[in-house]
Amino acid sequence: MSSVEQHVLVPTHTDSHLLNLIIRKTADSIVSDIKVGKSLPSDHTAVKKCLLNMSRLTATKQTMTFRKLWEIQIDDFKKDIVALSVVADSEENIE
Repeated sequence: MSSVEQHVLVPTHTDSHLLNLIIRKTADSIVSDIKVGKSLPSDHTAVKKCLLNMSRLTATKQTMTFRKLWEIQIDDFKKDIVALSVVADSEENIE
């Protein structure tokens, strides 16, 4: 099991309990700058700031083709299914 670290280190409840949890793997440095806010009109405070150090993911463009359901040629469709690598690979493993 990998080691984890809790980042909210101050009590967030009026009875000195820790209610807010921000947990990460110790090996990752994704979480920083945790700030706990002032008391809310309740019995606990909230985390008001937590920075996540991560880069934005780049979207990849994919071209997809679709068949119109009413135009499907059943025999061609069956051939396409059999030709899929998943089906072809599994046929080799069937005893």
